[in-house]
Amino acid sequence: MESTDIDLAVEGSTGTAFAQNLLRDVGAQGGKLGVIKSNPAQSKHLETATVRLGGRSVDLAGLRSDVYSLGSRIPSVSAGTVQQDAQRRDLSINSLYYNLDTQDVEDWTGMGLADLEARVLRTPLDPRSTLSDDPLRALRAVRFEAQLAGYGFSMEAGLVEACKTSEVRAALDTKISRERIGVELSKMLRGERGGVAALSRLVTCQLADAVFKLGSRSSWERRLEGAEVLEHQLRAARVWRQLQPDRRGGLLLASFLSTDHPSDIRRSMSTSLKLSNRSSQQVEQLVRASLKWRADLVPADISTRAFSLKALDEGTEGQLRQWVNSIGESAWLDAAWIAG
Repeated sequence: MESTDIDLAVEGSTGTAFAQNLLRDVGAQGGKLGVIKSNPAQSKHLETATVRLGGRSVDLAGLRSDVYSLGSRIPSVSAGTVQQDAQRRDLSINSLYYNLDTQDVEDWTGMGLADLEARVLRTPLDPRSTLSDDPLRALRAVRFEAQLAGYGFSMEAGLVEACKTSEVRAALDTKISRERIGVELSKMLRGERGGVAALSRLVTCQLADAVFKLGSRSSWERRLEGAEVLEHQLRAARVWRQLQPDRRGGLLLASFLSTDHPSDIRRSMSTSLKLSNRSSQQVEQLVRASLKWRADLVPADISTRAFSLKALDEGTEGQLRQWVNSIGESAWLDAAWIAG
């Protein structure tokens, strides 16, 4: 699996200082330096530098240690050792370091390599402690499970139970910006596989209310059924793989939300995920299209789930393809459909 997500952990320096020296040394071949400032109130505890090298984006940050005082949501952050830095990360498999000097993979938690082999998504420390540090890690765990489901990865039972706690839901509401939640949701839904699995895990981990804030009149299970049916039928009609990632994500989200009125959805997406007006309108258009799909293609005398198990005949397959093609480009979410 190729990755474009490259992080460099720097010992004895800040990421910004190291990046400035790096760009000075590579000269004209280097890219522009970007700096993401720390924001402890939103669980962004350390400044991160970003540069483009060799056509890839590279994030640089210093090794750090977090210490929480009793009753505080915001840690005292200081330079730390590689072991301290490893223990405060989201998952053990993401706590593996490649030492550029020795060219060895270092497992400072003592669990990362074993969990990688066992295909287990586990936090380096007690999951409640890890999620209280940055509750967005609950959504990251859901995303990684969905993205890696084809390789047999699954969340460890203790992590699942920790995600279900009221403390995590409350912390997502108070500590994490809606924009960061929206970006994480976007990443969950973009894959060729895993979008429905991610939505399902949000429901089973009792995180859907915290993410969407819809005040729903419909059960999350009913919403999942709509998303499952749509993906199933688009795969059966050999349309799914032809869609761009953002289009897949947009259609799944629309089908998942389409038990509510489209205009209600637009208002909810604007406030709960901080979508731009344009992106919110696109979500509304997609919800309307999803409702039309159900009205046109799902027989009134059978359940939606029963229809999903029904073999597509030639006429229904053609109708489904026509429905997908009839949705104009203006109704698709663009590459920044969540960030707006």
